[in-house]
Amino acid sequence: MDEKFAKSAQFYLTKQAEVANQLLDILRSEYESLKVTDSTALEAITELKRATVEDLDKLNQAWQGILRAQKVAITKEGIQGALAANDPRQQYKIVDTFAHLGDTMMACQRQNTMNGAAITLRQQTIQDALDILRGGSTAPATYGSRGQRTSQSIGVAGYTIGKA
Repeated sequence: MDEKFAKSAQFYLTKQAEVANQLLDILRSEYESLKVTDSTALEAITELKRATVEDLDKLNQAWQGILRAQKVAITKEGIQGALAANDPRQQYKIVDTFAHLGDTMMACQRQNTMNGAAITLRQQTIQDALDILRGGSTAPATYGSRGQRTSQSIGVAGYTIGKA
């Protein structure tokens, strides 16, 4: 790997890791705001999250351009191979930065999934309250085989389950 590529790799991987850490912090803050229903904080966090994701996307596009210019396959294995071909004195630093970036992005994905579940739960709670206010069914819901809510009773072996 040439020295210019090695420097570019270290720069872009480090910057992406920094921005990914910022995104993870933002997602954690979002989760805390979702727990207490702080709509003012959520609005600010949403804008900050959007801007941070845009920054991460721009860095990633530039990084992919460098990889394409070096004819590196844009896969985990292709990038790892190109980074491993680096000068042994710098190889571990770049490979560690790449691994850290991957770990941080996985943590972002897990946190975002948790945030989505919290939002879904909140929406369901609000929908239930609206149904009651509108005079809709207040019958307790049951749950299907995949955990989805249903207002229908579920019968099993001749027995009806009316509540869950």
